[in-house]
Amino acid sequence: MVTILNKNLKFLMKHLIKYNLFDYYYVYSQKFIKFFHIKETMDRCTYWMGWRIYRLIVKKLWKWEYHGSANFPSTGACILIANHHHAIDPYFAGLGIYREVNFLAKISLFKIPIVRSLITAFKAIPLRRGVSDQIAIRVLKEKLANGEVIGMFPEGSRTKDGTLQKFHTGTARLCLEMNVPYCPVVIFGSQDLHIGKKVTAFAGKPRYPPAGMSCTKENCKVFTEIMYNDMKKLLDEKQLIIEKQNRNNSHRKNRDIFQRNL
Repeated sequence: MVTILNKNLKFLMKHLIKYNLFDYYYVYSQKFIKFFHIKETMDRCTYWMGWRIYRLIVKKLWKWEYHGSANFPSTGACILIANHHHAIDPYFAGLGIYREVNFLAKISLFKIPIVRSLITAFKAIPLRRGVSDQIAIRVLKEKLANGEVIGMFPEGSRTKDGTLQKFHTGTARLCLEMNVPYCPVVIFGSQDLHIGKKVTAFAGKPRYPPAGMSCTKENCKVFTEIMYNDMKKLLDEKQLIIEKQNRNNSHRKNRDIFQRNL
């Protein structure tokens, strides 16, 4: 009897999630705003409303801090690149930027109920991994041509051991072909993430493609190496700052304990 009830409960929960009202509302609200030709305005309002809500959530749950926002270009096309430890790294990397960021997301996420509406509202771009996704590439180029910001993880997937992995050349190819800069963002603390853990992100200065560097296979490899070195240098520099802060906090904590015990 208990087994039958559990099966029925699981079926009911699965059905409720699959046909949830949130996705239903989002789909029909999109049709509504398209009909009245206010999609661009409403999408912008939705993004910035979500931006504020997500910032509040990550600050409360993970003691999130962001440094170097002023380094990011205030106008013009740019590619935000970041190291990748956790599935919610796009929020840790993008919520400190006062511009709309279109992050790439694997297409399987767009098949998950509720998640698909949330990431679509936050301007995620679906990507078929493991193949040359020409649809995604075309969308990325259109965004950059319109002066927008896109977010990418050049490592391609999440790192398992916390070290910076080899970069794919796709990001460098976009920079060279569209003649746009990239801006590195390094994230500390998102590996082995749990509630209450401190997460800190640092944005570095943008780098523009060298003048006259054409988009050839060899140049893409060279620029990818430059991109990797910039990210590695920023990681090493900020790692020293994080370690110094941790030592100071530890010394302060030990001092307070000693004073209380006097």
